[in-house]
Amino acid sequence: MPDPLHELPAPIELTREEYRVQHAALEAVLDVLDRFPHTDGAGTVRVQVEAALQGLLRKIWPFLDEVDDSE
Repeated sequence: MPDPLHELPAPIELTREEYRVQHAALEAVLDVLDRFPHTDGAGTVRVQVEAALQGLLRKIWPFLDEVDDSE
């Protein structure tokens, strides 16, 4: 595997809007996989997306009580 072009910092902070976009994108992928299960017959993509979604939710979980979605 080639060396990465750039080393990413250990923590990467996202804005609230960036978290919302990431969450929506991951949920959309799961929806597509539910509608078209033949696209991921082995379930590899679903496992990766669910892991990413769980990681994202663990990061924002402590702040969910503060979220005001009335915008």
